[in-house]
Amino acid sequence: MKKDANLFQKNLIFLIESSNFTMTTVAKKAGINKSTLHNYLNGVSLRPLKTVESLASFFKIPPEDLLYKDLGATDIRTELQPTPTSSYSFEVTIKPVDMERLLHALQQKL
Repeated sequence: MKKDANLFQKNLIFLIESSNFTMTTVAKKAGINKSTLHNYLNGVSLRPLKTVESLASFFKIPPEDLLYKDLGATDIRTELQPTPTSSYSFEVTIKPVDMERLLHALQQKL
């Protein structure tokens, strides 16, 4: 369970950085509070299945990938699965993620 929670956190950070969306935009479009998103990014709170599904839908990936696949270790540009009800699109640029730098930057946005 702890490993899955860390992968969820890592994937969420990766997706936000790669998409260039702000935390506010992601939280709003996923239907969660910004402070809740911040807690997920810091590994402070567990995520309900409904939230995982909302975040996965926003980023156009299967919920299983958000939870169990290391998205930073694969080229997700060719694996993104568009959702039929979603009208969002973005291009993902794959680059190494510096976790501490990203967490610091995300905390500054709060």
